[in-house]
Amino acid sequence: VIVSATEIIDNWEQHTGAIYKAKVNMPLGRQNMIYYNGDITDLARWPNNEDHDAFTVEAVAVTGGSASDLTTAQSSGVDATGGYVWYLGAHSGTSWTRSITGNTGNRINFTEVDIEKWPFSSHNPSRWQNGNRGQCYFFGKLNLLDYAKEWYYEAASETVYFQIPDNATIAAAKIEYAAREQCIFLTKNYIVVD
Repeated sequence: VIVSATEIIDNWEQHTGAIYKAKVNMPLGRQNMIYYNGDITDLARWPNNEDHDAFTVEAVAVTGGSASDLTTAQSSGVDATGGYVWYLGAHSGTSWTRSITGNTGNRINFTEVDIEKWPFSSHNPSRWQNGNRGQCYFFGKLNLLDYAKEWYYEAASETVYFQIPDNATIAAAKIEYAAREQCIFLTKNYIVVD
């Protein structure tokens, strides 16, 4: 017996190149997740999480900004409008996420934060602390899907996109999605699951 919070996706069709797509209702919103052969994967992002380690940041240095924009040390080269920016402040590791309203070159505009109030007063791209202005990455857009074991979910069409690793086949892969928050919900005492 296997008790799992995931369901297998087996109705893949090629989207383009190594990117495949499938119709599936992923109901968990910000808790959605895709697993490839039992391992967690990355939501489509820039820069890519090249070591596939969920505990490394893999972000780009922020070189300046304000309450509604930031500049980065390098350009993503893609339109990230409608996606999200995750920003990690230089002060003490506090982070926040905002919707991207536009980007050109190394500059990205996002939904404004109030840099007069904490935590944004200490954690924003205009602050120079500890020798830097923080770091960031972009995520949540299909056009950021460009690396093995990345995925993107389009809720409106209930379509998930996944890029398989080089030399892998979609037919041989076990790809699952998080289908429920809980598998077993115990509310009584003295219950043993063996």
